[in-house]
Amino acid sequence: MWTLRRNNVLAVIVIIIIAAPRDCDGTCTYPSALDGVFYSSHDGYITWNTTTFGQYTVTTFSQTFANLEYECHLNDGNYYIGRSASFTIYTGPFYAYICLELHRVSDNLFYYYYATTELSGANGARVKILPTSTSVTSAASICDEPTPYDDGTFSILYRNGTSISTEATTCPTALQGNYFYTLNDGTTKHCNNDSYLDVCTDTKRLIFNYTECNTTNALYSAGGQLYCLYSQNTSSTHYVILYNADASVDDSTTYQTVCMVLQKDSSGVGYATQYPKECQNTTVMNSTAVASPGASLIFTLNDSCPVATTVTPAPVEQTNTASASVIGGTLGTLIIIAAAVVIFLGVLWWIKNKKTSSKVDKADKAEDKEEIIPQGHGDINSRTLFTPTNKIPLERDNEIISQRHIRTSFDDADGTAGGEGESITNEYGEIQADEIMIVSEGTTVSNDQMTEASLPMSSEGGETPQPTEVTPPGVVNEDVVETSPRVVKEDAESAPATARTPRD
Repeated sequence: MWTLRRNNVLAVIVIIIIAAPRDCDGTCTYPSALDGVFYSSHDGYITWNTTTFGQYTVTTFSQTFANLEYECHLNDGNYYIGRSASFTIYTGPFYAYICLELHRVSDNLFYYYYATTELSGANGARVKILPTSTSVTSAASICDEPTPYDDGTFSILYRNGTSISTEATTCPTALQGNYFYTLNDGTTKHCNNDSYLDVCTDTKRLIFNYTECNTTNALYSAGGQLYCLYSQNTSSTHYVILYNADASVDDSTTYQTVCMVLQKDSSGVGYATQYPKECQNTTVMNSTAVASPGASLIFTLNDSCPVATTVTPAPVEQTNTASASVIGGTLGTLIIIAAAVVIFLGVLWWIKNKKTSSKVDKADKAEDKEEIIPQGHGDINSRTLFTPTNKIPLERDNEIISQRHIRTSFDDADGTAGGEGESITNEYGEIQADEIMIVSEGTTVSNDQMTEASLPMSSEGGETPQPTEVTPPGVVNEDVVETSPRVVKEDAESAPATARTPRD
């Protein structure tokens, strides 16, 4: 039983811890950049630090509570809820709560929305006044302004002492140009014929020429110069917060910040309204109508801003650049030509080698032909020595006679060079002699008694190549059987010259 109760107690404790509000115990802080004095377009100058900001004045139930500071009570994303110190209404203690939706533009500039609905009992102030006994644990209970917010209903926080020329932003493109303008304060139309506005010399600044028209202060500026500080665009409408460059303002005829709502038509004519401090919702102001103390303006374009041109480099740099370009182009051309020449020579070399290879192949094929066309006496100057390299077996009476047992004989008297053991060929690689005798084992055999023998297998186990044509060998090996030179000579003289008809 005790264990069950203990578990229930622990569960309750966990729930309490989770549901506990993130109060000002160090867990809620404002953005660190918000530290110092800032100008608020809604409330004037406000001092900020990471835990508090203020001071504010709240009037409710016919009582005024001044110098209220809002301490960071709860933070949820961009929503920051501030809670004032307690104050007494009649006999009870109360807190005032405020909700701001903060957005950082830079460390010196923020824009924000008051995210709490207006309180009628506090003269329309965007606060909630609740008894101190009320626990505020969620942002939604304080930040109850419907979203999206009305167009233009934003305020700005701008750090005091910041250089406006540095923090200014470029004005909307629709505002850039040189214009003639007119201003209507609701009762009088000013600067109808003589006026001039320049938003080209500096596209971050509006410069009114008051020497042309000085009957009234345009955009609540005595000096006629205002900087674009922040803007929002909705469709074709521009909401611009302008910062007055006057040395001082009186918050009556001149103001530190001014809102201008601008819209251009298709012909380039700009319609705008102005309002002190900050922009208002569409029921108070739009581009053509505005409530008091606002005024309306019409901008007629005189000429557009000149288009920025590229700066031309100095003449020396142009020359150097041109020279570098010429040199680079020349080198590139030479490299391309050299590469083309190399490729061309390579092609010629390949074609030449291919032709040479083709000729060699044809010559090899011609040498492979071993046709025998015996001829008579030929011109010895056209004869070339020929030594057969293949040993071609011959056959007589079914008896194979190897080449090593063959001897040839030539008549030295016919004018040919050579003798026993030599052979002579003509330009066709054919044996040419008056008489050819083959001697084997002391026996002389004439050429017409020989026939080709079947090729034996080589000693290496492969097949001996079969010649396409048979040419009687004319080489005498060291193993040739010697016979009497006289007998060979006589036989040669008595034997008729024989010719062997080549095979087709």
